[in-house]
Amino acid sequence: MKHCIIVKWNEKVLSKDDFYDKAYRAFEHVTDIEGVSELKLFKSCSDRANRFDVMIQIVCTQEGLENYDKSILHKEWKDTYTQFIEKKAIFDFE
Repeated sequence: MKHCIIVKWNEKVLSKDDFYDKAYRAFEHVTDIEGVSELKLFKSCSDRANRFDVMIQIVCTQEGLENYDKSILHKEWKDTYTQFIEKKAIFDFE
């Protein structure tokens, strides 16, 4: 399955490029989690107000998703970056 986290940064973020890099560093070891096999990040090519800024895509098994949800990496992502997120969407697909 593919687990996508789609994020729109809030006004606290002065450099979306910097936060793209921070998001990558926050997730770069996600494939160390059992059942997670791949990570891809996508930066938006549009600055329109109604667009999201980054999409984080994790390729995993159902068990891998459960392992990710319980992981320290996930907790640290939420604890560190929630304050910078205006909106987010989670989308899973096969």
